[in-house]
Amino acid sequence: MPYPSHIAAALSGASLRQLQYWRESSLLAPEFGKPSGRLLYSFPDVVALRTFVFLRENASLQLIRKAIGNLRELGNLDHLAEYKLISDDDRIVLADPSGEVMELTGTPGQYRIAAAMGDVFRRFVNMQGAEVVDLRKPRRHVAVDPETHGGYPVIAGTRLQFDLVASLVEDGVAPGEIVEFYPSVSAAAATAAVEFARLVQRFRDGGMPSAA
Repeated sequence: MPYPSHIAAALSGASLRQLQYWRESSLLAPEFGKPSGRLLYSFPDVVALRTFVFLRENASLQLIRKAIGNLRELGNLDHLAEYKLISDDDRIVLADPSGEVMELTGTPGQYRIAAAMGDVFRRFVNMQGAEVVDLRKPRRHVAVDPETHGGYPVIAGTRLQFDLVASLVEDGVAPGEIVEFYPSVSAAAATAAVEFARLVQRFRDGGMPSAA
């Protein structure tokens, strides 16, 4: 199940305005987006978006654009989520599993050894001071698994989409009573679903939560 823009924003830490700019500048267009239809992002899209947000803490958008352009010119044509990019002393490099990296912004194609690698899946704080959620577990009882509904957020341990539970609570059902509708959902899980739904709504409204 692909992500609408506001959920892609909440999971990636990018604002809707950033998503629009990156689409229009061809940095990243949604995999399932249609020019005249609804914009829908894939799980790999969200991983790529998180990478951009993570890199922006130490690198300019111009540097990121240069890195992506050189990555393509060097023959790397897979989805951007397939590549591990890291910023290092105002440069962006492509890292492989062995720890060896290839320069993308200094002298493209030059290899050296990486000193450290950031993990874009973990929770981090972006350059605006906003906390980006853990991609695999955006809330304690909310999980994201690309093997379940294509990565659409669900109640952990189930295939139940978080917004189905959140909508019941928002309609007046107490978290402790959700079990009457969904026996596998605890009150804590229902509360977590509502918390994540409210985070998504803040992104939908064009906002972004400040760092804790």
